[in-house]
Amino acid sequence: MAGKHFIKNIINAAADTVSFFIPRSKKRVICGGWSGDRFCDNSKAMFLYLNENKESLGIERVTWQTRNGDLYRQLKRDGFDVQMVNSLPAVLASARSKYHIVDVCGGDIQRIFSGGAVRVNLWHGIPLKRFGRLCGYEDGDIAGAIIDNLKQAELGHWNYFYILTTSGELGATNQQAFGVDEGHCVPGPYPRMAYLRGDIKHYLLDEETQCAEKLSRLRASGKRAVCYLPTFRDSSSMNEVTVDAVKQLTDWAKENNAFIITKMHHASTGKIDSDSELLVNIPSQGDVYNFLDGADVLISDYSSVVFDFMFLGRPIVFYCFDRDYYENSDRGFNLDYEKFTPGDKAEDIQALFESLKKAVDSPEEYAESYADRTKQVLDYIGQAGKYEITAKDVGDFWSRIESKKKTEKVKRNS
Repeated sequence: MAGKHFIKNIINAAADTVSFFIPRSKKRVICGGWSGDRFCDNSKAMFLYLNENKESLGIERVTWQTRNGDLYRQLKRDGFDVQMVNSLPAVLASARSKYHIVDVCGGDIQRIFSGGAVRVNLWHGIPLKRFGRLCGYEDGDIAGAIIDNLKQAELGHWNYFYILTTSGELGATNQQAFGVDEGHCVPGPYPRMAYLRGDIKHYLLDEETQCAEKLSRLRASGKRAVCYLPTFRDSSSMNEVTVDAVKQLTDWAKENNAFIITKMHHASTGKIDSDSELLVNIPSQGDVYNFLDGADVLISDYSSVVFDFMFLGRPIVFYCFDRDYYENSDRGFNLDYEKFTPGDKAEDIQALFESLKKAVDSPEEYAESYADRTKQVLDYIGQAGKYEITAKDVGDFWSRIESKKKTEKVKRNS
């Protein structure tokens, strides 16, 4: 491990020296997401927002960088500025662009010259479950997390960056999870929330278009849309339970004038049979935020997508068949599960069907029964203190990012 850090430090020092002699332009931005493989979530929404508003923001060039050849070809075909991560143009863009934006890690983009840029991680979820340095540290040990981070080395200095933080209450969580000080937590909403409500123009991949057409057709027939979005488990056997649940839900839909929308977590290896007319199976490269607003009811478990769905004011049912296992043997929870999950908790498939029937048959009554708890959760997670996230709110966040000259090193004594 020490050897890897040494090599990375040597590479960073060389890149920083070269970068010093190459002027960066505040009118250039590079974006990427999900290890360079997918076009979705917060980075996608921010990329589209910046493209739509280049003139008013004074931006000349917004570039998406990817490792996915199929994605590269489609975005290029549709007129977007796109580069393959390991190409020479991407390396030059890394050196010339002032703003480097990701939503997972530095590997989302060409990071070799990220050292002199304003590095921004939009991240991809409210931390209901533990991740990063929330695992292995005592709760609230921000100093320990920062000291550990300062010992690390990542290419392009991506071990410290500005992190989008949706509320002050979550600031301490982000500081510990990412090992950054308070000054690196930038308040703002997730750009995907403005995208969800249609305030940022939607963009679908070719493989998503058929799913969107099928969803519209089923909704037009009068059927209720039930969306099942399970999170990834470290246990393959537990992931198989979620795959089986899709099959059982599709059978349930036949008897209840409904249809199912689903997408297995991108890290899951479970396979779904997409032949059923009552199943809309979002492709692995797809963006759930192209489909989420089409759902009448959401079923999930420990996924942060539930917090986004809460803003729509529709019923949520929690299928937590492995709650004890997940809490004690898998990731565990960062937030109190009971307090932050306003909806019925179903621990087996029959209980799920019963709660689902209530939510589908009487959605307003079901949602109202959890309205007070939902409001408490939304107040806590913030999203810029608003219940309707707009493109203007995304623009306000961007203005805060523009005020940063570069990404400074985290402070040990914070």
